[in-house]
Amino acid sequence: MSCYLDPEAHLSWDALGPYIQPYVLGAPDELVNHNARLACIELCRRSGILHDENRLDLQKGVSDYFLTTLCDYEVVRVFQIDMLGRYTIRPSLTKPSRPSWNGGFGGNVSAAASFYCGPYGFWLENVDVLKLTMQLQQDYPQGLRVEFIVQPKQDGCTLDNYLYEHFAEGIAAGAISRLMLLKNTAWYDPALARQFAMQFQKEIARARTTSDMNFTSGAVMMQAERWI
Repeated sequence: MSCYLDPEAHLSWDALGPYIQPYVLGAPDELVNHNARLACIELCRRSGILHDENRLDLQKGVSDYFLTTLCDYEVVRVFQIDMLGRYTIRPSLTKPSRPSWNGGFGGNVSAAASFYCGPYGFWLENVDVLKLTMQLQQDYPQGLRVEFIVQPKQDGCTLDNYLYEHFAEGIAAGAISRLMLLKNTAWYDPALARQFAMQFQKEIARARTTSDMNFTSGAVMMQAERWI
């Protein structure tokens, strides 16, 4: 699927310069790139448009599984877990309510995301550490697939190809709206900033719709529950 993170992406943030610079003449490249990155982070976080996945070996006696992505990106939240080829779960906003879960952890799980794959319980103490509540009695090579939403890091140097091809002007609008709110600059224009901000919000909505169509339509939901 095209909106998975591309490990072969080689674009830099300078690629967005031609979309931004004409509206903020005189703005330093570093400032333009910084605000483009911030706009891209916001678009990815709010829309869930960019995904990555890990395929992990389930190991006997191991309860902690670490999620990794490309060095210029970071995990935002888990989107889906497939375990042993039998259980598939998706997030929901339902609070934990399973009695066996509360009993197993003293009822103190309100601060952690928790969910079940069949009889196996998972929880996320940190956004990139997946914990299995019941250790396995044997190894299952490639037994766990975790799909998650990612966003660029604050100091990341790489712009994903898919984001550039489909959302370059939207990301640029977000960057321009930020830059035009910087007082004591030649390009300060709060009225025009509001117009670009509205365009950026529309692009976030479009990205969210695209994400919903790509990642949720036709999904097979199996007998498993997910709680946050």
